[in-house]
Amino acid sequence: MNASHLPLILFDEDTAILRRLLDDTTVFHRAKALIRRKIATARVVDASSLPGNVATINSRVAFQVGSDLPTTADLVDTVQSIRLFQDIIPLRSLVGLAILGLQEGDVAVFGPHQNPNATLSLKRVLHQPQRGLRAIFGSALSSAPSGAARGAGPSGNFERAGLGNEAAR
Repeated sequence: MNASHLPLILFDEDTAILRRLLDDTTVFHRAKALIRRKIATARVVDASSLPGNVATINSRVAFQVGSDLPTTADLVDTVQSIRLFQDIIPLRSLVGLAILGLQEGDVAVFGPHQNPNATLSLKRVLHQPQRGLRAIFGSALSSAPSGAARGAGPSGNFERAGLGNEAAR
């Protein structure tokens, strides 16, 4: 698959999930080949450097396959590769893997095992979880260890999240 924007951008936590999928015996070979290509060609960024128009795991996206009507769905990491359900794209599917890391306007072209004229285009990223985190925690995301900002509320670790003592009261 090819994308129009180079290099591909992957969120660092999504890249870690992709690396784990390479060791998963339930992920089929074509999916693993796509994962390897994505990891090899991607620019990996943290949440503070991630553009808001990039599809990440748990993003809600509008996309179009070939000449079909555009549709919206959530890109979700499921334990098993499942068929497409209304409003859900499993990460472990070829469509899900193709969408991950695309920027709005990018087009992925499916290889010879499928219809060689089939394309997938990412129309819009309607919701990106990291965008919400940046709005809440701002620059604290870049200075906190991976995942620290997400754990700030329930764990009471307000200092690390950059909220100070006032927010903890």
